[in-house]
Amino acid sequence: MTDEKTTDWRTHAPCLDLPGFERVDGDDLWPDTIAAANAKAICRSCPFTIECAVDALSAGTPMDSIAPTPADDTIRAGIVCTGDDKTRRALQAAIEGRAYRQRAKRPTHCTQCAVEMCGTKTSSDPKIVPHAGRGICARCKQRNHYQTKKETTAA
Repeated sequence: MTDEKTTDWRTHAPCLDLPGFERVDGDDLWPDTIAAANAKAICRSCPFTIECAVDALSAGTPMDSIAPTPADDTIRAGIVCTGDDKTRRALQAAIEGRAYRQRAKRPTHCTQCAVEMCGTKTSSDPKIVPHAGRGICARCKQRNHYQTKKETTAA
C-alpha cells in the first residue's frame, strides 16, 4: 500500500499555480522580490518540504547524461535554487532536517597583519600571501604557532 502523501504531493502542494516560485526570463532581481519572499513563506509551512527537496535534487537540466543536477531558477523547499553545488548542499540539509549554513567568504586581507591574501598555496606576487584559515595569512599562522610552541616549552 502506497502512502498518498508521497504519491501525489505535487497535486496537493500549497504552492500549486502560485506566482513567485519560478524566475521570469531576464529578471536578475527575482530572488529579492516580494513574490519570491511570499513563496519562501509558503514553503516554511508546507507539509511536503522533504518530498519537494528530494525532487529538486535531480530536477535540473544535466550538462551530461551521467550526473543529475539540482533545480535551477525556481524556489523549491524554501530554497532559491540556482542549479549549483550550493543549491545541492542546501537541499540536502532540508532533507536531513537541519539548517543550511552557507560558508563564509574568504577574507581578502589578513585580520592580524592586513596583508593581501590569495586562496592558492603560492602567489607569483611576493606581496600576496596564502590564506591559512580562520581569516589569517600563512605568515601569521606560522608566527602564532611559533609563539604558542615557545610559550609551552618555557612553562
